[in-house]
Formats: sequence, structure tokens, C-alpha cells
Amino acid sequence: MKKILFVTTRFPFDLYGGDKDRALGIIRVLSKKNRVDIVCLSEKKHISFKRKLKNRIQIFKINKTLRILAVIKFIFLLRPMQLGFYFSSEMEKYISKNSKNYDSIIFHTIRAAQYLPKNYQGKKILEMTDIISLNYKKTFSYLSFFNILKYIYLLEMFLVKKYENYVSNLFDKIILISYNDIRESKKLQFLKKFLVIESGVKINKNIFNFNIKNNKILFLGNVNYLPNKIACKDFIAKVMPALYALDKKITFHIVGPISNFNKKNFKKHANVKIHGAVKNLTQVFKKSICAINNIKIATGYQNKILTYMSYGIPTLSYKKYNEFKNNSEIIYCENNNELINKILQLKKNKSAANKLSKNSYLKIKKNFSWEKKSSKYLNII
Repeated sequence: MKKILFVTTRFPFDLYGGDKDRALGIIRVLSKKNRVDIVCLSEKKHISFKRKLKNRIQIFKINKTLRILAVIKFIFLLRPMQLGFYFSSEMEKYISKNSKNYDSIIFHTIRAAQYLPKNYQGKKILEMTDIISLNYKKTFSYLSFFNILKYIYLLEMFLVKKYENYVSNLFDKIILISYNDIRESKKLQFLKKFLVIESGVKINKNIFNFNIKNNKILFLGNVNYLPNKIACKDFIAKVMPALYALDKKITFHIVGPISNFNKKNFKKHANVKIHGAVKNLTQVFKKSICAINNIKIATGYQNKILTYMSYGIPTLSYKKYNEFKNNSEIIYCENNNELINKILQLKKNKSAANKLSKNSYLKIKKNFSWEKKSSKYLNII
């Protein structure tokens, strides 16, 4: 049994967020044969969660005022703004003081890489997950020149890219979620250190039951994350009016954390239902036609895809994945018109909907459990 410290900048036991799902999956797999302690940041202390966990967890509460000051400071230091946003001097001191007690330390995303102690002698693993600079590059290209966020993303893209190259030199292994990021980042240094470990998912009960009266279209994700927000906004503005004109009972269901401002704006539109962060996805997912992944600007893997399929929900996606076969395990769409046509097909065609549900669920059950996907971690710690 080895002693592992898992460092993350977000409390991993809340619902929602692909990064949290991945962190929790890794923690659970490694905890079966090792001692895994967790150090994280949070806006709360999460006392109720601590009582339920076997892992030892040290939570450092975030001071919002200090966050803003740290972001400003990091800009002047030409370091990524997100490092300042997730910086805690108390957490830094704690990790530095206790790091010698662990055989390995896993730092979850580049935001946590700043907490790597100097002169640490154990195994240093960076769970980078995605190459964030690629994500920012795509976001920058998508946004309008009149949108101030475009220039914030441009600045952060350069700062993050520089930092990604810098921290790559500091770790023994760097973990990515997809081979696509490696192919798209040929100029990134130290590629020989990179290892791809794809995400897994909890295998749920297949709850899909075709019925011509099913009327839900699902979108799962943190809508405070810009790519998710844009995807929901685009679907509501460009797809729902066409579907509503053909069938006024079809509804779009957004599941996941969402700001009051976005919630208020989205609810103005006909047949849009906002669920927020719910604990029981089964109840929301029942009586659905399909689920969508209409993300256009994010890189890497979308955990929402795995979650949909783990419930047997027929899934449509703009982004293509080599792991899933078109029309038999997932449906890929090139544009909004194709998305509309495929949704209507799944609503009316029992054979096509059941085939997609069955094939995708079996694929997830066979190949995407966390135990299978995270077993590579056991060889590198």
C-alpha cells in the first residue's frame, strides 16, 4: 500500500463538472489499494461530507477578496489568471510541510501544479486532463471582436501556454484524457512524459424506455462554464424554435449549476426547463427522447457523453469521438438542421432509438467503467 496525496483546486465530492467527476473517479480507484489523502480548495467546509469519507481530506476555504487581489497580482507577474484565482498560501504551506509523508503526489489540473513543493523526492504526477491553452484558443476564435471576453481569453491563452510548457519539465508523468490534445499540440515540450488515461463513468441502470409521448431533450453540465453556456444559448435560440413549431410538447431540460442571471434569461423561452444541480439524475432523465452534446468550442473529452450513455439515453453530438461508432452507438451531427432532423427521428422511430440506447449502454458498460480506465494509474504511482 502506498501513500498518495491528491491535490485539487475544487472540492471533488460535489455533483457536476467533468473535472470533478474525473478527480473522484481517480480517487476511488486508487483508494481501493492505497491510502489516498485529499487536499482541496472550496467555498465551504463541507462538514457533512467529511463524516462520510474514508479518505482523509483537508479543505482550505477560499477568501473571495484575496482571490481578486491574487488574480491582479498574477497578471503583473505574467502568470495565468486562473493560478491566482485558485491560490491559497495556507494550502501551499500545508502541502509543503506534509509532502514528505507521501510516496506520490497527484496534482489535478495545471491550477494545482503551482502547489508542487520544492525538493519533493517522491513521484510527481500532473493530471493535466486537457491542454487548456487549446480550449482558450478555440474560445477566442469563437467570440466576437466586440466581446471583451475575447481579449481576456487571448491573454490567458498565452499565459497558460507558457505555463504548460514550464510545468511539464517539473513532473515525472503528465496525464491527458485524449490523444487529440497530443496531436494538436506538437509544439508542446516534453511530450514523452505524457500518458493518455481516458475518463470512465459510474455504470448506472439503463432507464431509457421508448415512448412516442417522450418529449425531453437533455443537456447536462455546469452552465457557468462558458462552452456549456454558449451551447445552451445556441440550442435555445436556433434549434428549439424549429422543434417547437413542429411539436409544441418537446421540451429542453438543462441540468446542472447555473447562475440566476442565465436561469432567468433561459426561462423566458418557450418549453425550456431549468433543473439546476439535482442529486437524482434518474428522475430527470426519464421520459427523454435523447441527450445532446452540442459543444462547439471545448477541447478534450466531454464527460456528459459518458453520463448520458451510462443511463442508456440516446446521444447526439457535434464533436466526434473515435471510441464511438456513428449511428449505432452515438449520432454525430454537422449542424443545427441535422440535429433537428435526428431528434425528430429518435422521437418517432422506436427501432432506431432502442438500438442506439442498447449499443451505447453496452459500450459504456464494457469499456468505460472507472476501474478499467483508471487501472493505468496503479502502474505509475
